[in-house]
Amino acid sequence: MNANFVSTALPHSPQNVNTHGGLIVIASAGKESKYIAMLDEAMHFDWLPFDDWWNQTVFIDDQKRILSRKQLVLTAANQDGGAHVDPSLDETYANLSRNNSLKWVAVENGNEYSIPKPERAAIRQITHEVLRTLKPDYRMKPQYEADIIIGGAMIVKGSKAPEVPRPKKIERNEQCPCGSGKKYKKCHGKP
Repeated sequence: MNANFVSTALPHSPQNVNTHGGLIVIASAGKESKYIAMLDEAMHFDWLPFDDWWNQTVFIDDQKRILSRKQLVLTAANQDGGAHVDPSLDETYANLSRNNSLKWVAVENGNEYSIPKPERAAIRQITHEVLRTLKPDYRMKPQYEADIIIGGAMIVKGSKAPEVPRPKKIERNEQCPCGSGKKYKKCHGKP
């Protein structure tokens, strides 16, 4: 497949010593905190060739184990309750989905609560990316209740923060990066 796909995943910096959840943020609300997909309010928006998009790293856990979109979606579909369930679950996915390998917790009244299900929020964001790619007019804003939104947290050793690559701004009269042949303003750039 040669088409470009919308990517909302925050790029991971090799200098980051924190865990990485590039497609999700935390809606912080005490013990009710949860991972959410930011949908059209994502902090990053870029176009990638399908293979780069499909294999892009979207999670890095506390043991520096990596999950790409492909690994996340196929493991969820084939091993964790999709059309086929394998007797054993991929270890990295199991640690992410069941053992809080991102290590984010919410604290309320001095008690710590693991924040569950980052994989579900990420799969929702991936679905949103696909819809934005295939349906130029598709838009969706998240609905959540939270005291604060936490996302893109990076911890870096040393004194200088790394440069985070920013996607190139697409001008209205340029060709749409989806490959449709239309101008961006007539395709994915519609308000």
